[in-house]
Amino acid sequence: MTENEFLHTLEQALSGLEPSARAEVLADYREHFASAREAGRSDDETSRKLGDPRTLARGYAATEKLAQAERASSIAGRSWHLLGVAKALIILAPLNFLMAIGPFLILAAALLVGWIAAGGLFMLSCKLLAHWLGLQPIANLEATTNWSVFFLTVSGLSFGLLSMLGMGLLVAASLRGLLRSFKWNLRFVNKEGRISHV
Repeated sequence: MTENEFLHTLEQALSGLEPSARAEVLADYREHFASAREAGRSDDETSRKLGDPRTLARGYAATEKLAQAERASSIAGRSWHLLGVAKALIILAPLNFLMAIGPFLILAAALLVGWIAAGGLFMLSCKLLAHWLGLQPIANLEATTNWSVFFLTVSGLSFGLLSMLGMGLLVAASLRGLLRSFKWNLRFVNKEGRISHV
């Protein structure tokens, strides 16, 4: 593959990157070809050594998504960008990704159960408080104005709110851990250091 063919394929595959980042990557690879020519290597030999330009572009795209995830201020934004990184990693290193998916699914299931439990406790406490105030009676539960029930209900509400806050913090910490894991995976996939801004 000639330098022009390589750079054309790479440029097309990098179409999702910002124009300035794309220009920087293309300039780096032009330098690779120029240095190789000075050392007496052919374009074909250089392009084989550099690898498939489409695979390289996927690595750059994953790296850009990772950088966007690091810059995202909201949990939803960070999650969205991490999904893009996961998609790129599935393509770049399917076996590596499959080995990491088990622990990730266990963590996701534990977080989901935690959210369900915290939300359920909060909703049950709201229902009991409405019953205690006489706003919404619960069938088969005697109306009571017992203050111990009231304080138990308020405690349940407080614990439910604190649990939901804690789950939010756990999700944020889990996303930071996932971000670090994806960074490590990209470095592993790119062990020759072709993607310089990881």
